[in-house]
Amino acid sequence: MKLELEKSEDQTIDFGIQRVGSDVTRQISLVNQSRRTVKISLDCEGQVEMMQKFAISMNPIGEIVIPAKEKKEIEIRFRPQVRLHQFKQDLVYKIVENQEVRKLLTVQAASHGVELKLIENTIGFGAVVINSKLTRTIQLSNLGDIGCHF
Repeated sequence: MKLELEKSEDQTIDFGIQRVGSDVTRQISLVNQSRRTVKISLDCEGQVEMMQKFAISMNPIGEIVIPAKEKKEIEIRFRPQVRLHQFKQDLVYKIVENQEVRKLLTVQAASHGVELKLIENTIGFGAVVINSKLTRTIQLSNLGDIGCHF
């Protein structure tokens, strides 16, 4: 059985550094170079749940049938909802017939975002007379990865 990626540069899918809330999709083509139909599954060894921790989803997930000498498109999506450090994760597939697990490609990405926090939770103004003015200074700290202004 000879199952391979159509483009060799798809061995590593690099989503780069994305902002929290962004949505990036890559399409890869898996080609069956053998003479017989192959049935594979991307949902092996808890891979789907593990990839969800890194905000990675794949479509299709279940069993995929690839006829001889044909190709199948697979969509890989990175949709981070929280900040994530740089990661690199191998994506594997399982041949349904003999349960053999093989590496498909490597996915790498990171997610940066803005996280602002007030230094003090409450600000005390004490007693204030009507029509008077009292000013207090607050401090705002940026704990995120991206600079911001307002």
